[in-house]
Amino acid sequence: MNSAFTISAAKPASLALNYEELRAEGLAYLEQVVSSLWTDYNIHDPGITLLELLCFGITDIAYRTSFNDRDSLLCQLARTQQLLHSSLLEMLSPVNPSQPMTIDV
Repeated sequence: MNSAFTISAAKPASLALNYEELRAEGLAYLEQVVSSLWTDYNIHDPGITLLELLCFGITDIAYRTSFNDRDSLLCQLARTQQLLHSSLLEMLSPVNPSQPMTIDV
């Protein structure tokens, strides 16, 4: 019997994989370091937007690097085989155009 796949509700073990905690920690760091110069920590502020972009980038890279190398290589191999197969079919399509001819005698 096949078991159903589900998305885990548990929080990721690594901070780099948890966007919300990474953003909260970055915001706390900003408040600590630049509170005398910068007072607007709302979502519309360009600095907060940049912080969110950095947090997303870190989370994305951490997610991608968490995969096994074997999985990544197999995925690339499958993609290469698919490209080779499609290009071979395109090359061979003019060879066999499926337009039979009859010779009238």
